[in-house]
Amino acid sequence: HRVIAVDPFYIGESQIPQRDFLFALLVGAVGERPVGIQASQLAAITRWCHARYPGEAIEIIAHGERLCLSALIAAGLEEQVSRLELHGCLSSLKQVMAKHYGVNQAPELFCFGLLEAFDIRELAAIVAPREVRFADADAAMQATAEPLRAWYRDLGKDFSPLP
Repeated sequence: HRVIAVDPFYIGESQIPQRDFLFALLVGAVGERPVGIQASQLAAITRWCHARYPGEAIEIIAHGERLCLSALIAAGLEEQVSRLELHGCLSSLKQVMAKHYGVNQAPELFCFGLLEAFDIRELAAIVAPREVRFADADAAMQATAEPLRAWYRDLGKDFSPLP
């Protein structure tokens, strides 16, 4: 296996050191979204891996609420992603409001209009029949992911997104 560690925009080494949320607001003011930038970066890396290592399976493993969302979106966009493993994923985008997050805490989770059209379950369904595994799923995530088992079955794959 090859491992490519990535810190997309706003995460880890790519985090803006001071007042990063102001940059997120600026990005939003010109019509872009931080989660879109992250998903685009992951999608571009996926395409690069596919070209660089043809024939090898490309799996994305994401940790944390913030990165799991962009990984789900990237996997939905890029069919070269063969498998997605999410650790600590939100069970719903509604949790952003329930947890009283501010844009200064998790700017990429604030994407105007996304929840109106898609929640975590729908984003995972877009990736299917490729595997999306919700590792360390709590009760809320189990309730979100359990209906996906039938979705996979309808697509001809016997797979459970839960561990």
